Amino acid sequence: MDSYVEDSVSISNNVKSRILFYLMIVLAVISLIAMFVQPLIFFIPFAAAVFLAWYFYLGIVIDYDYTFVNDTIDFARVRGRSRRKFLFTVNLSDIEIMARESSPELDGYAGRNLKICDFSSPEEKLDKWQIITNQTAGSKRIVFQPSDEMITEIKRRIPSKVIKKNYGA
Repeated sequence: MDSYVEDSVSISNNVKSRILFYLMIVLAVISLIAMFVQPLIFFIPFAAAVFLAWYFYLGIVIDYDYTFVNDTIDFARVRGRSRRKFLFTVNLSDIEIMARESSPELDGYAGRNLKICDFSSPEEKLDKWQIITNQTAGSKRIVFQPSDEMITEIKRRIPSKVIKKNYGA
């Protein structure tokens, strides 16, 4: 039987990109006003500020998409609600353990040299999960926020590797 679950987490409070976006808007307005005095000199700063404002606008709203299909979980990043970039795929056979972030079962992996991939929202109140993988390209610690439906489907496929106990956060 085929399984398909898709989830998305939005990170719309990227303060650094928001500050840079507003700074570039201010610089563009100043350059536009200065173009009335010296059009040739201030056109390049104006064009650069407009381009950078557009670039930083894309970083204000970032979504992470998780797609579970049969025996794989795909991770993707969507910038500015329009630019989707596939990040990587995790096969369920590569998962060593999947548990809530507060789970003591993850304590044994604390000393390992794992690449950390955080695809979660910075909001503390949301339930975060971690996947520890052992892939040929290197072991990873993946932090994400799946729905209950996705957790149930993954647990149905690999029941011994998914720890659903709630230890409180």
